[in-house]
Parts: sequence; C-alpha cells; structure tokens
Amino acid sequence: MTRHPPRTSDAGGLLRHAHATRAPVHSSAATGDVVGVAGESGSGGITGLAVIGVLCALLVAIAPIGGALSARQHLQGAADAAALAAADTASGRVAGSPCDAASGLAGALGVSLSDCGVDPSGRATVRVSATVLGVSIDASARAGPPELR
Repeated sequence: MTRHPPRTSDAGGLLRHAHATRAPVHSSAATGDVVGVAGESGSGGITGLAVIGVLCALLVAIAPIGGALSARQHLQGAADAAALAAADTASGRVAGSPCDAASGLAGALGVSLSDCGVDPSGRATVRVSATVLGVSIDASARAGPPELR
C-alpha cells in the first residue's frame, strides 16, 4: 500500500478549516475533496424553500393590485365611452336623452352611471362607479365640442 504525503494546499484551506471547527469531515479517498460536514447537510435546501415561500407570498399579496389596476382602466374607458354617447346625443347626432344614452352604455359595460350633466354648449360630463375587491372606485370623463376662446 502506497502512502501519500499529507496535503499542504487544499483550495483555500477548506479541509483544514473544516477539521478545526467541525467533526467529522467526510472526504473522498481518491481526490481528497470535502464531501460534507456533519450537521450541515440540507441547510441549503431549507433556505431555498424559505426563499420560494417568501416569493410565493409576495405574489399572492401583489396579484390583487394588478387586478385593481386593470379594473380601473376598464372603468376609465367606460366613463370615456359614456361621455361620448351623451355628447353625441346632446349634439343631435343620435336621438334620445344624453344621460339615458350614457346610462345605457355604462350598464352595457358593467358599470353604473353615478352622475351625468350636459352644459348648454353640448359638453357632457359623466361619472361612473364600480366595486372592485370590496372597494368602490369611480372615474369621470368629459366629451363634446371644444371650448371657444
């Protein structure tokens, strides 16, 4: 049996450090590489699972915010469309009452018309509302001929 001389360098002193602080250290007989330190196997897996758990919790917490932002954009689009419907009716292009037209369009888009007004120049101002995640949100819009200065 051939005896090998003791190792004098081991990639930054890992083997010497492991021997000095923890026991036992398992090493490969063929290469002398450190395979594992008693009491520390699997700690990286636990940390990885903890990081994944935190990321999942953040995703669950942030997902409703994206839904609320999307609902807000839908609500603003419905307000714009209702204001245009009221302005078209006020100008005489479409028959009927301006606020009835705005209310009908808002209802078709799944929101409720909470305020509607048309000034003498034919400019319509509407406010629509909806409930998202238990919170009432609203949006307003104006449409009609441009102001003359």
